Amino acid sequence: MSRKLTLVALAMAVAGGVYLSGAPAHASNMGFKLERNFRVERDAVSGAAFQNLYWLSFPLFNGLGDTAHTVGDGVHTNKCVGDSDPAFPGQPVGDGIINADDAICDLWSGRLRVGGCPQCIFTISHFVNDQCFESARSASFTFTGNIAFGGTFIQPLNREEGYKIIVGAQAPNTVNNNAVVVGSHDPSYAGQTIHVFCSPQQYWLNLPYHTMYQHADEVLCGLFGTGNDWVDDNNNTTGAPPSDGKPDTCPNGVYDNVTVHNSSYALTLQTFDNVLDGTGPGGTNSDNTFLNRTISFNFTGIQYTGVSFNLIPGDAYQLLLPRAGHADTLWLTPHF
Repeated sequence: MSRKLTLVALAMAVAGGVYLSGAPAHASNMGFKLERNFRVERDAVSGAAFQNLYWLSFPLFNGLGDTAHTVGDGVHTNKCVGDSDPAFPGQPVGDGIINADDAICDLWSGRLRVGGCPQCIFTISHFVNDQCFESARSASFTFTGNIAFGGTFIQPLNREEGYKIIVGAQAPNTVNNNAVVVGSHDPSYAGQTIHVFCSPQQYWLNLPYHTMYQHADEVLCGLFGTGNDWVDDNNNTTGAPPSDGKPDTCPNGVYDNVTVHNSSYALTLQTFDNVLDGTGPGGTNSDNTFLNRTISFNFTGIQYTGVSFNLIPGDAYQLLLPRAGHADTLWLTPHF
């Protein structure tokens, strides 16, 4: 899946260049245009379907238009405004609400291809943090050639949330869903509290497009080598030099580094590689697989498993928290 990210400075007034702080540069704002393809992918040799799972972060000021009418006109099941194909005509006007239906109508461009998209489906979901369940909204082609929407996720989009997208199409088709995500940063945003409400707890983290974080370990532990954030001087197994590429301490990320943890305590950041390219954000071929980075703590100190994979602008990240014992932390990344 190709990505092309354009950053447009809307107002830059930060003295001294890059702002290296645990909080954003409040004097700056920035607009974004990100080109993505939520492609229905298949294995190049076997033709077997990928899981076709993508993670998406919108900018804090979302540039989505009012492209859907969730209630509809009572005549057409297609919620998308302006779809002109007589086989699945859309709604004449929007409803003034930006929700999952608007995201589907904006991002699911494959539905508009000539001849339609047999058995195509586009699903977007979010995780309800304080109740610990996933809520989804889907749109698909029916056997009559119309587009039908279903699912419980019809609330307005939440700027703090990341979203999971799953796409599908009739075998053996591959289908392109080329999309352009636009919006801008909100320099007044104060961050999100990571709190364990219930079990199993998750957060789907919205990652700012112009974050200074580059790797999974920085989400967990803070910006590498800056101020009071972590440094890498020692081998975490031996506790002595030389460095091993892992944080020696974990003071300023989403990991609490406060509670006295037992050996079963662990915190995991997860992503998924749906790109058919023979490589991946972890530095090896991870096509159609999950990548995990886990931090844990036992009597020998901080331990890490998995790979501190590269972060990708426009992706959200799934944070899997322990069942209990995690003190509240703040998710707020430094940015350029």
